[in-house]
Amino acid sequence: MFDPGGNRIELMPREAALHVALIGEIDYAIRDKLDDAYAALTQHPPADIIVDLADTSFLGSVGLGFLVQIHRWVTDSGHQLSVDAPPRHVRRALMLTGLDQVLTVTGGQQPSEPSGPSTS
Repeated sequence: MFDPGGNRIELMPREAALHVALIGEIDYAIRDKLDDAYAALTQHPPADIIVDLADTSFLGSVGLGFLVQIHRWVTDSGHQLSVDAPPRHVRRALMLTGLDQVLTVTGGQQPSEPSGPSTS
């Protein structure tokens, strides 16, 4: 576990896949911990990875880059990355960057559609 003041990354090796939980604000302040987590992940034999975002309160560009970095490592070794349970605001960040089209995103909340003038 990597914990800089409540914002943390938990690595949990399991039989079928490696589980990674991103908890709290995943932004520039946690960059070094993301680098440490990536180094720790790559010490494991390649496997499928599930990234749990259920307790992610903010996912900034550094966190999005971390997901891309893991995705590249996993897919280059013939495995899959799944992003699980992103809250609405995190799923929206994935949508705005197009990562929802590249990564497998499961569970979580759908982002709200922007409300605009009614055409009816």
